[in-house]
Amino acid sequence: MFHKMIVGLLVMSVLMGTVQAKEGQAANQTITYTVKQDEPDEMFKQTEYKMYPGPIDGLLSNSDSWTGFFRQEGREIKIDLGTNRVLSEVSLEFNQNKGASIVLPKYLHVTVSTDGQKWYKLGQVKPYTLSSESSVLNRRYGLTFNPTYMRYVKLEFPVDVWVFARKLVLKEEPLSTLSRPTVLGHASDVPITDQGYMKIEGLDDLALVYTGGHGAKGIWGKEDFIPMTSYVDRVGNIQGRMFDAFLFLPYPGLMNTKKEWEGYLDDLFKKGQQLDALNEASKMVSEKESTLGYKPKVVLTLPYPDSKQEQFGQLDDSEVPLNFSHTSVSPEASVKDRAAAVKWYYQELMRSWEETSFSHLELVGIYWFQETMDDRIPYEKELVQLVANLVHEDGHKLMWIPYFGSHGYEHWSTYGFDYVFLQPNFYVKDTPPAKRMENIARIAEKNHLGIELEMDDNILLNRYYYDLFYEQLNKGAEFNLHTHASNAYYLGGSKVLVQASKSSQPLARQIYDDMYRWINGTYQPKP
Repeated sequence: MFHKMIVGLLVMSVLMGTVQAKEGQAANQTITYTVKQDEPDEMFKQTEYKMYPGPIDGLLSNSDSWTGFFRQEGREIKIDLGTNRVLSEVSLEFNQNKGASIVLPKYLHVTVSTDGQKWYKLGQVKPYTLSSESSVLNRRYGLTFNPTYMRYVKLEFPVDVWVFARKLVLKEEPLSTLSRPTVLGHASDVPITDQGYMKIEGLDDLALVYTGGHGAKGIWGKEDFIPMTSYVDRVGNIQGRMFDAFLFLPYPGLMNTKKEWEGYLDDLFKKGQQLDALNEASKMVSEKESTLGYKPKVVLTLPYPDSKQEQFGQLDDSEVPLNFSHTSVSPEASVKDRAAAVKWYYQELMRSWEETSFSHLELVGIYWFQETMDDRIPYEKELVQLVANLVHEDGHKLMWIPYFGSHGYEHWSTYGFDYVFLQPNFYVKDTPPAKRMENIARIAEKNHLGIELEMDDNILLNRYYYDLFYEQLNKGAEFNLHTHASNAYYLGGSKVLVQASKSSQPLARQIYDDMYRWINGTYQPKP
């Protein structure tokens, strides 16, 4: 019989199955296995269990049903044969359907053991399918080997979004086939050393500022930036610093056309608003409180050239409109046009910055707007690497803020990123998993990431979101995110922290005061 406990109650799901008798194997002998997530998260496990739990007898079933593995970085499937046996083959079938975000794992690593303590390398399998392959297909990852004595088999594979697996095969042989010993290398049992949180010198607290469109919400003036660059007490006196860096980015939904990109760029450099307003606020604070005089760091955004866009526009009158869609033109043609658009915008952005010559701002980086790396898009990695080269040639850093469970943050440096902040997605509509902030802290330490904290307009309107924000802050302080990591801050799209700084309502004002304490490392968790 197969037993599966409710996913969401366990860090490790325990699965059991009965295998049909093969040569040399006793009938009705039960084999059990456990599934362990590399970075367990209750919300993802619930999604996995609800949508694609697999057949009732699990991966050992001959059923055509797929078992789905959702995010959480990777899986370790540990199989207990019940007693020492002789095997000559181990294999597992996987599915790929990129349209549904189901991708073949990059490898299947297999180790074996007789006692569950000392492990030996059996081998590693990689798919022979090209990464650009878009058709729906199945591939069996298998190892055949000289008959080998073992009780435990461990299968390990990475998971980006979805991995589908089925029909685990363990081929047993008679004991008499062990005519000579099989020599296997020891598997390393040394854990990967955590790199620690990312702590960026001179860039500890990065506030996200959305501009362009959305009426008054998207227009930042000097008075808006004063309580963001400096701490203003309840009677209006400047007492200390707030954010030391600002990321300017468009509201989600910016259209992928040359006209829209130009409109956002023009808005960014308007006199008396946005960047100019931050410069004037910084100048005023420096003149008023010389001890606080400093230049806020600035990070500017490259709009994302969406691969679905077929009509971006012409870069000059002699050219045809750029087409970003790899389904309507060749992948090579689409990435060429995407790269041309990004390079054009970057050059216009740098020209505008140089011509404006802000006296009290320092440009330190460029932000990549897309929050995940999508392997389904041809040459996506190469496009980001091209952008990284452009940015690095000018002496700036390339920054990224992926969301929790997205693809790419575990090997972010291979894309050319310099600074990466991970979104916890804790401050969300649905109740977040209790251990989300703990998981975020562990992932950030392991992958050398900074952390984003989140709030929006609801924090001033709804007690649930107010309490949720403080739960996030308290948990973050428990793991020293305010002192040991650089932080980015999602503050909604309507200057919520500015509103809090000016509020006469004590609980609203408390948000601003506590953000100041957090930024300066003196925040104490609230009961």
